[in-house]
Amino acid sequence: MISINFPHPPQDQIDELITLYNNSRFFEASAKADKLTKSYNTSFVLWNIFGVTLQAQGKLDEAIAAYQRAITLKPDHVDAYNNMANVLQAQGKLDEAIAAYRYAITLKPDHAAAEAQLLLQRRYICDFIEIETLDFASSHLGIHTQAVPPFSALTWSDNSEYNLLRAQNWSKSMYKNYQLPLPIRHITRSYPIKVGYFSSDFYDHATMYLISELFHNNNSDKFEIFAYSYGRNNTGIWHDRAKQYVNHFFDVSDKSDRYIAAR
Repeated sequence: MISINFPHPPQDQIDELITLYNNSRFFEASAKADKLTKSYNTSFVLWNIFGVTLQAQGKLDEAIAAYQRAITLKPDHVDAYNNMANVLQAQGKLDEAIAAYRYAITLKPDHAAAEAQLLLQRRYICDFIEIETLDFASSHLGIHTQAVPPFSALTWSDNSEYNLLRAQNWSKSMYKNYQLPLPIRHITRSYPIKVGYFSSDFYDHATMYLISELFHNNNSDKFEIFAYSYGRNNTGIWHDRAKQYVNHFFDVSDKSDRYIAAR
């Protein structure tokens, strides 16, 4: 009998991983990916997806190990290099991140996401050697290329028209206008009025510094405050203050958009 080891999982299993990830079910996605690596240990596609699911949970060292495994299996795996660079910059290893972004662009010169992040990280380390390239990048990147995160351009592009176009393209590519089956609720004017805040910054962050007193000094006779946290950072003094100052605090970081909308 001849034993054949297929390099990649069946497409339906890959699709299931992607669906779990897109619905913010990161733990389930990584658990399933981890299990699949036992049978498809040479699948660079699987290792890259595994890394993405680990990264979404904040398991950065494990994510890098997964990306490195994907790169070992496929040395020109541009997405794995770009994903690894994202993790490195999140860890503050900017020189290593810049090197990884550069290599991703070497492999795929039109990799817009890598180029946008490369320009951003170089600004962070005050590297302005190629400043003459910024005018072209400002009018081109994310506008006539694949969409890029609009915030990545704000430190090197001060053209409001280009920044708006970049943001619109990013929004169209990332957030489809799906109709969610929201429950029908009758409008009432009873007190207290319920107010909901959605943020990823309920922790030691500039947003929390600026808005904490608003929560603290809320008129509880007129307003009932709900806070929905979709950020991964859920520890620390400022996080505890946010929970203390509002009436209801919900951690929805691992919930889908549909669940949050219904909630």
